[in-house]
Amino acid sequence: MTLRIRNRIILLLLFTSILFSLVISFLYIYAFIKSAIVPPLSPTRFFTSPNIFLLRYNFCFSLLGAALFMLYSLFFLFWIFVRFEKTQSPEIFYFCLFLCSTLCEAFRLFIPLFALWQTYSDTLLLIGRIILFGKFLAPISLLMSSLFTSENQMQDFEKNYTIVITVGIAFTLLVPLNTSNISTTCAIVWGFPKPFFAIRTLIFITAIISALIKRQTKNYISLSLIIVSYAILASADNLLFFLTGSTLLFISTHRFLADTHKLYY
Repeated sequence: MTLRIRNRIILLLLFTSILFSLVISFLYIYAFIKSAIVPPLSPTRFFTSPNIFLLRYNFCFSLLGAALFMLYSLFFLFWIFVRFEKTQSPEIFYFCLFLCSTLCEAFRLFIPLFALWQTYSDTLLLIGRIILFGKFLAPISLLMSSLFTSENQMQDFEKNYTIVITVGIAFTLLVPLNTSNISTTCAIVWGFPKPFFAIRTLIFITAIISALIKRQTKNYISLSLIIVSYAILASADNLLFFLTGSTLLFISTHRFLADTHKLYY
């Protein structure tokens, strides 16, 4: 893939993020004025915590966590387009996939916006599949970002992209979704949660080990922090998780991109 084509793809992703952000912002402003935002009743929480303010479930932080993923994707796609416009960096090719996965997390905002949790619908099922696709894409994209770092592997970029997206779509279509069960983070609960969690964790750990083996010390540290902060923010339904995940995610991503940029200058 040539640098020009890559930049056009990143620009397309950037415009898509901008359009998505504008649409969801307008809808939420309108819904807020009309008091039409409906939080799920009796949502499922995947962990228990002490009944203290910082860890207590709060619907507002669930929304803010999903919204922050949207802004995160938008901000760093713009950062990459500006800073890496003339840089042939294989890591960045695949990191853009991770940014796409975080944009998928923002689709959680549609569930309370249209009160989709109240009844089964094709729209709710589609949104659930998109969110699940993003959760599959996140660990795979970071693994590829740490594995395929040599310039001669850039020739396989289109093939790898196609394989990942195809496998991801097939995976999300095969995993069952329980549309009657909504989590506290406004996501549909999927089938086989423990095996899925274990597989994602294994892929994340492999990505970290791969970066360490390749002696990318700085990238190893920042990549580890990105994975941890992503997991925290994806589970954010309270003040502590939201503040910790969002702050750490932005700082670690900035560090990862800055260190990657230095590798080529």
